[in-house]
Amino acid sequence: MVAILTNIPTPYRIPLFNCIADQLAQRHFPLQVLFAMPTYHRRQWQSVLAEARFEYQLLDLPRVPWGEEYVLAIPHRLSQALRALHASCLVLGGFNLLALSGASFAQRHRIPYIIWSGETIAEAQQRRGKSVRRFLRHRLTRRATACIAYGTRAQEYLQALGVTNERIRVAVNCVDTDFFRDQVSARRSLVTAPSHTVGARLLFVGHLQRRKGLDSVLHALKLCEHLPVKLDVVGDGPARAHYEHLAAELSLHNVIFHGFRQKAELPDFYAAADFFVFPSLQEIFGLVLVEAAAAGLPIIASKFAGGTVDVVQEGRNGFVVDPTDISALAQRIKELCLNPAMRAAMGRQSLQIVAESVNIQRSAEGFVQAVLSCVP
Repeated sequence: MVAILTNIPTPYRIPLFNCIADQLAQRHFPLQVLFAMPTYHRRQWQSVLAEARFEYQLLDLPRVPWGEEYVLAIPHRLSQALRALHASCLVLGGFNLLALSGASFAQRHRIPYIIWSGETIAEAQQRRGKSVRRFLRHRLTRRATACIAYGTRAQEYLQALGVTNERIRVAVNCVDTDFFRDQVSARRSLVTAPSHTVGARLLFVGHLQRRKGLDSVLHALKLCEHLPVKLDVVGDGPARAHYEHLAAELSLHNVIFHGFRQKAELPDFYAAADFFVFPSLQEIFGLVLVEAAAAGLPIIASKFAGGTVDVVQEGRNGFVVDPTDISALAQRIKELCLNPAMRAAMGRQSLQIVAESVNIQRSAEGFVQAVLSCVP
């Protein structure tokens, strides 16, 4: 049996675990996923566990607040749950207390373990207690049989910790790319005439925090106010009031805040959009980049997001920008707004990149390769 220890069940992880379970089953390895807790209080997702095609346990571990929006799971009784599994391989999500506890259990019982990480060098430099973190992470990865990286930037971080390339497998952080591709395509096929009067429709999707960089987009739109462009903002969060106030202050009348939407509702917004913007100032990966690419959209992506290098190729399916450079961001918005042929060509390339390398099947394959390197 292969066991995965992770934090919470999410709409983007359940399809991946389903795909991993299917591929492992072909090799006669059952999968069991242990979720530390049901959800985080800030998450508004509906439960998706009914979609699971794998065995799982909700451990519902004790937890304490960690920062303003997160909680820290305390691995009380974790060893008991792991002991009952009799796993032949243990996959540990991240470098948190759960991973430390899981690695300790694996070492005591001589079970190979894998670290599954999205951490990047840039993110690690922003965290408190860098020296202690680096020491613990080096120790965790040194004793791991293999490591799984979210993408190129996560692979670079693992290499910086001393993990050799032979022990790293890349499983690009992914959503259900088939779902977004097919659902968006189906909605577009029903549109026989333009559903909006502005020249181009720009889309932002994300949790509304200051680090998401939406300020930059709003200021860039002010520089483009003579252009027929509309911005749809999908998401909620602690900075929503700030962004709404800024949009009003800048007299941006073509900015609409739609609030949080469930996964099933997102294809409506991707289908209506002409291009996508991801202006994060700090981001481990950025799964909405994958959603936008699977939806066949051109993407303006921040150079500070860990996933940009894997999803967006400069000039092919979008542009990579420094979101703090408002003029440069405004120029890219202007280019895409005024060039429908460019948008169409870049959108096709986004779909091609997804088909080639950034899809849920390839991600599961990378995951399974790491597992197979650990078991006889």
